[in-house]
Amino acid sequence: MPSFTSARALIWVWLVLIALSAGTLFVGGATSEESFGILGGAAVFGITFFKTKLILNYYLDLKAAIGNWNMFFSSLVFLILLILFGLYCASLLF
Repeated sequence: MPSFTSARALIWVWLVLIALSAGTLFVGGATSEESFGILGGAAVFGITFFKTKLILNYYLDLKAAIGNWNMFFSSLVFLILLILFGLYCASLLF
């Protein structure tokens, strides 16, 4: 029997995603032209990973997946973000 996420939970997750998006704008300095540095970059990529986990778990219902699909997709997203963060740090240094 499939497990469906309630509409109330989806609305709460959506509100959290909006708040995290606002946090990304604040931390990332979207209105500023200066770089936000390595710590700011780490914060933005951390928020992005958390937002991705919420979307995968609640909107794609990956938390109810059989096997290790949740771990696989989480690891894949983390690897992609880690590569992007490495490239961002390299662009700051060189």
